[in-house]
Amino acid sequence: MGSYDSSLVSLLIEVAKRCHEAQVIRGAEGDGLTFDENDLAADPDIEVTAWPDTINQVTLTFRNRDKQRQEDSVAWHDRAAFAIQGATKTESIQRPWITRQDPAWQVAAAWCQQRALPRITGRISLKAASAGSLAPGDTFSLSSASNSLSGLLCRVEEVSRRSPESVEVDVRFLEDRGYLNGVAYSPAADDPVEPETYSPQQIAGARLFETPYGFQPEEHTHFQLLVARGDTVTGRVHSWNEVAPDSYEFYRSTRTFCLMATLNGALSKSGPAVDEDGGLLLTITSPDKTPYDATFAEAMAGRSVLFLGTEVFLVWGPTLVSGNQYAFSYVRAAYACEKEDHADGATGFLIFPSASRPYLTCEWGRVALPGESLKWKFQAELLGVTTDLAGAGVYEITSTARAYLPLAPINLTVNGDGHCPTYAGGESVVVDWDMASPLRNLHPVEEDCPSTFADATKLQILDVATETVQWEATFPTTGNATISNATILAALGSESDFIIRAWNQRAGLNSINATQIKVTKV
Repeated sequence: MGSYDSSLVSLLIEVAKRCHEAQVIRGAEGDGLTFDENDLAADPDIEVTAWPDTINQVTLTFRNRDKQRQEDSVAWHDRAAFAIQGATKTESIQRPWITRQDPAWQVAAAWCQQRALPRITGRISLKAASAGSLAPGDTFSLSSASNSLSGLLCRVEEVSRRSPESVEVDVRFLEDRGYLNGVAYSPAADDPVEPETYSPQQIAGARLFETPYGFQPEEHTHFQLLVARGDTVTGRVHSWNEVAPDSYEFYRSTRTFCLMATLNGALSKSGPAVDEDGGLLLTITSPDKTPYDATFAEAMAGRSVLFLGTEVFLVWGPTLVSGNQYAFSYVRAAYACEKEDHADGATGFLIFPSASRPYLTCEWGRVALPGESLKWKFQAELLGVTTDLAGAGVYEITSTARAYLPLAPINLTVNGDGHCPTYAGGESVVVDWDMASPLRNLHPVEEDCPSTFADATKLQILDVATETVQWEATFPTTGNATISNATILAALGSESDFIIRAWNQRAGLNSINATQIKVTKV
């Protein structure tokens, strides 16, 4: 029989009995077999591990479902065992099938409590009549006065007979620590397993941008459908055109998405046309946040474009300033459009088209008259699932016929002279002009396009020597504008010869050519 500390065994038995009385072990009190000296063929052989063989900390590694099943760990400490041992003695266990933290804590606690106490093991020889059908895994209570054992709860590890005729049965056992596996509360039920679903989001925003003649040099009106998707995974967007009140017809789909951005700081039309030092600050507001890092050459080729107001910018070299704010270098008034004023906070659309990601362009089908409008809806699609078209926002565009550049003014006269006009000192000048033919026929059979597409006439004063613009202003297309002598002095610095140049305009765009005449000071 092995040696052991009988007082330690008594302590362990008392702990087990108290837990047994609390019915935290399996079965009600009194269940199972009970063996004492009357059932034993010999004294039990008992072994007890020492305190140095115990541990006081268990670290359990598991797969945490709340962290996409990444590897996670919990640790349980037994303070009583630490107080006895005076140092941390740890053990690590792997339980990859555990996916929630609560069960991980419970297993770690039970394991640490098991390993924090010395373990009682041993062998006994039982009379065959008492052993009955005892099998590995069964539990029994063992009492032995010679070993100071009283009601020690044991679990069978092995049952053997020396021979089939033997009247004794050898049993190897260990102390049953099932009472340490007790759970003070029932763990919460697992969340129902639901397959992950993906659904597209409504678009973040859209813009219908009527392009100038330089963008799409054709006589028909075109506009770009600029769409910012509502998430970063939407695969494509379908466009629908209203053909009757609240009735929409499918037009085309696109995989080319824009970035929505707000302007940080106002831009004046009198500002520089080119800035190579990152003077354009934009904050990206759409779910797609990263602009294409275009070079100057790519921007000039139309690979990085900003649509802001009715103006087109070519932008390149985005530099992250803070958050989602970027600084861009730029060229303004691209594609023959005019510079305009832009307020702080104005919304623009950045697009980075390519051969595989072209513009979503719509052709009006003819020369659209000013004031005509179209309504559109956009439907996002992801993995074959589309958003509800009825819930999509309506985006409307009203044509200004900006792609149809008006003819230049004709019959330009200054002070009634259309050949060699003059003016005297202190004299103002009266400029007059006529419009071109009332019709500009593009499709003789189908339609006529009135020259009244011009909505303003721009007059400029140019220096004779350099032909640089010194002054300009817009007037109604009806003609007969007076330029005061004070204006001439302010523009030229003195009363001298100058050039009057006249443009017709439509939606802020100049006519393809201009009419001009020299005015001589006499």
